[in-house]
Amino acid sequence: MKIPEPEVSRGSAEKERLFLGQSELACLMRGVGRASTPIGLPEFWPLSLKTTVRIMLTSQQPIWTGWGEELTCLCNDPYKSIIGGEHPRALGQPNGASTSRCATS
Repeated sequence: MKIPEPEVSRGSAEKERLFLGQSELACLMRGVGRASTPIGLPEFWPLSLKTTVRIMLTSQQPIWTGWGEELTCLCNDPYKSIIGGEHPRALGQPNGASTSRCATS
């Protein structure tokens, strides 16, 4: 009897392609379940958000994205110096939430 090979979950493979590289933010995004955030799981993100995140994570320029009605914060490594003490707690949180702020004044 042949035992079937375990399948790599679609979600895991999708995350590897979406969160490219070994930067701190790519690793944080890959390792954190986003079901509890306003934007949900990456497997269900629209193509436009996936493209935005890929561009952002591979850029050397500081970039943050506020996605959706709540402007959920996603950013790259160069942006860490701009948000300072809000990193990493701002990641995946609505902008302007009492516990995090991704955008600067």
